Amino acid sequence: LRLFPTLMRFDSVYATQHRCSYRRLTDHPNVWAYARDLYSWKTIANAVVFDDMLKASYENEHHGIIPVAPAADWTEPHKRKRLGPAHVALRDDTRVEVTPESFNVREGK
Repeated sequence: LRLFPTLMRFDSVYATQHRCSYRRLTDHPNVWAYARDLYSWKTIANAVVFDDMLKASYENEHHGIIPVAPAADWTEPHKRKRLGPAHVALRDDTRVEVTPESFNVREGK
């Protein structure tokens, strides 16, 4: 989950702004599927505003010039259910199954 902010910014910000353009996130099928899987969780998708992220990343450093983000369909089916449920490790090393319905971004649970 901590990787998600980097994944969502990679193609639209980092690849252009920091010249990380050898391969895009969408060129890595498993990581791209993982990112789309997380984005499909309503609590995460509701917290993401791609236009605001792009504007905030470029507006101050580039004199208001904001590039067009590469095409990426974040709602494309990710087909990750075949891998089984997601599990997270808590601070006490307990492993807990996490589903989109049980995840709450605001409470960090």
